[in-house]
Amino acid sequence: MNDFRPKIMSETTNHGDGSPVDPFFLIGCVRSGTTLLRLLLGHHPSICKCEEFDFSVEFSEDKQPPPVLSDFHYFLRNDRGFRLSGYAIDETLDYFSLMRSFILQRQAQDNRPVVGATVHSKFRKLLKIWPNSRFIYLRRDPRNVSRSIVKEGWEGTTWHGTLFWKRAEASWNELKQTIAPEQWIEIRYEDLVDNTTATLERVLAHLGLDYTPEMLEIEKDTTYKRPNPSEAQHWSITASPEEIQLVEACAGAMLLDAGYEKSSLPGLSINGTKKLQLDIQNRYKKIQFFIRRYGFQLWLLKITASRLPIQSLRTVVQIRIDEVTNKHLK
Repeated sequence: MNDFRPKIMSETTNHGDGSPVDPFFLIGCVRSGTTLLRLLLGHHPSICKCEEFDFSVEFSEDKQPPPVLSDFHYFLRNDRGFRLSGYAIDETLDYFSLMRSFILQRQAQDNRPVVGATVHSKFRKLLKIWPNSRFIYLRRDPRNVSRSIVKEGWEGTTWHGTLFWKRAEASWNELKQTIAPEQWIEIRYEDLVDNTTATLERVLAHLGLDYTPEMLEIEKDTTYKRPNPSEAQHWSITASPEEIQLVEACAGAMLLDAGYEKSSLPGLSINGTKKLQLDIQNRYKKIQFFIRRYGFQLWLLKITASRLPIQSLRTVVQIRIDEVTNKHLK
């Protein structure tokens, strides 16, 4: 078992607001299985539920200074993930202390010693707040990731869905060059579903914990099922040849660098004309999806709100969109 263990709340803390020094972060591209893994971890008796924490990094870019607090408070109150978290905003705290206070609130609510959260982008920003935090990077084959992103309506083609995966890979590769080897671990979704217990044992050793069978009891109180090995290579059965070719063309050498083999399909050459066609197709399919799920009226209202400098209107529209989104969450 790894001797370099994260500090927990019962140990001495160094932050002035009393927050834990070293939370851990489960990171990875969206639709890579992070929800499944965070639910498994959250069923460990010593780990708080590792809910999504993307609002901590999404508001500003990596190299920008901390955001203006009033703007950030407004962003949080209109962010679906933050509203679902139930966290309280202490307006007396600076940005860094506020972020740490949310982790502290989660630990106080769950009353468990080890605390972490899930983030899908801009991973290096977390180091500005928790320089000694630990990271679990979950990687999944982009041929599964991209199709899942399209299914969610976030993109309209697997080419554009793969761009999500590439950004996450690039962000992770940048982060792990700046932290100590004992601060991070990589796992693959395919291993998580094929060899669940062994993979969880690796993750828990990284956190200084032992595996417990109750981690698999996620079906009792969530809509998720236990890891299923059939999900590992789902793309090879359900994806069309063009979908696979677009992913492989977009991912390029990053696919092999991530440890995945290319299919036997001939490679595609994406020139300027083909890229323009994909961009048009992507935009059209995203609009189609939005109207199908949220309705034409809400789509039109969203477009109108985005072009008018009326914050209250944008807030109302976003809340209505989030209400529909929440009904479709799995």
